[in-house]
Amino acid sequence: MKFKDGFVQIMADMVPTQLGFAPNEPFEVSASGWFDAYNAVEKYSQAHESVEDDARAVFDAVVAGDMDDDYETLDDVERDGIMRARVFEDGTVHLFDTNMDAHVAQHGDAPNIQEGEDPTDVMSMARICDDFGVTPFFPKADFEAGEQKCQVRFHLIDEAEFRESFMDEDPEGDIETADLKGFFQPATSEDLGGTLRSIDIAKGDMDVRGEQTWTATLTVDVTNPDLLLMKAAAAGRETGRDGDYVPENVGDAIFESWFGSNDTGSPVDFGLEIIDWGPEAAPEQEPEDNGPGF
Repeated sequence: MKFKDGFVQIMADMVPTQLGFAPNEPFEVSASGWFDAYNAVEKYSQAHESVEDDARAVFDAVVAGDMDDDYETLDDVERDGIMRARVFEDGTVHLFDTNMDAHVAQHGDAPNIQEGEDPTDVMSMARICDDFGVTPFFPKADFEAGEQKCQVRFHLIDEAEFRESFMDEDPEGDIETADLKGFFQPATSEDLGGTLRSIDIAKGDMDVRGEQTWTATLTVDVTNPDLLLMKAAAAGRETGRDGDYVPENVGDAIFESWFGSNDTGSPVDFGLEIIDWGPEAAPEQEPEDNGPGF
């Protein structure tokens, strides 16, 4: 998983358990997006300047009578801590303890987090938000890592167009042999938290209009459920869904990540119409009891 290294400010009386700033919603679900959302900085000198600015603001407020603390000089004001931080694209932060004076003497402004170096603390996005009473920007995924599936049900509105689009190698073959990999494409070139392993097509039931339906089953190897949920939610929000949109289940997350927010184009341009989609049904369930739309 991608990450960005830098420095974060830690509350003086909470070292090393709470960031110095409440998180903002990331402008994008990426390591850089969360880095900025946590007010992290790339250089120690930037973090040090921020700590000193905050201390001066506190002292000025005391002098003005706006705070009850009893500080006689600026040096009396307790400073926030500074820790090296590795911020990941799912919002997780690894904190690394160090003697900052010695670190700066040896490495200057750079965080210089070494491969294999053990973090002092690990903070999730949910925990950071909870520390400040902020509603998490993305909920924790309710599905696990490993193999997950999404079923997309569709019917053909132009079989000739469908065959031309997806069956170049065998235009007269069975519909089940169609290659839909060009249709289901990832919404971003960034890590989605999973990879599409396969797409299998099977003949379904007749729909209410008496037309033959087909089911495409997308099998995804999920490596990071929370990241997949975040990426799918962010992609949906960027392409017209509500600003607080979050996929309801793993089927929605897969569909949004590999079709709902990609640049493939309208299904009708390929001769098909999507009826509905959802998680793969459990084998013991009857069709009417399956996931949404099945």
